[in-house]
Amino acid sequence: MIKLYDKDNLKNIYRLKNIIRYNNRIRIKDESVAEHSFFVAFLVLDICDKLQLTDDITFACMKKAILHDLPEIELNDITFDTKLKLNLHEHLKVYEDEYFETNVNKHAYLMKNDIKNVINLVVNYADALSVLQYAYNEIELGNTNMKSVAQETIKRLSSIEKDLEKLL
Repeated sequence: MIKLYDKDNLKNIYRLKNIIRYNNRIRIKDESVAEHSFFVAFLVLDICDKLQLTDDITFACMKKAILHDLPEIELNDITFDTKLKLNLHEHLKVYEDEYFETNVNKHAYLMKNDIKNVINLVVNYADALSVLQYAYNEIELGNTNMKSVAQETIKRLSSIEKDLEKLL
């Protein structure tokens, strides 16, 4: 009999719904890592369609989008600004690579690859768009604290767009 699930894995992944993003910011409406991952995956599909990318590249982008925040099950959500301020990217990358090797080994190659290729840029773009989406919603609800997040994210998107234009 084929067993297509693991009880512990199901319970572990479900924890993403309880990890709140932007935990160092004043928020009106919380967003979980699980919600964010859905939005990133949806945005990736939309971007791949607009860029007319092949099905193979789209599938790789979708896999990366769905998996990209899994290490937060153990690390929690460390905000982008905190990662920059404390220069944490390289330290976290080592742990995240180990996490992917251990927990999603078959797809770890996608997650370990940090070069500026189409897959990484599309997922990074969608990830930033999800941040902008959240910031816009918060601003609309009256949270002016998120205006700086929106402005920084727009700069980040512009930089990714330039890198994507070089590749396409």
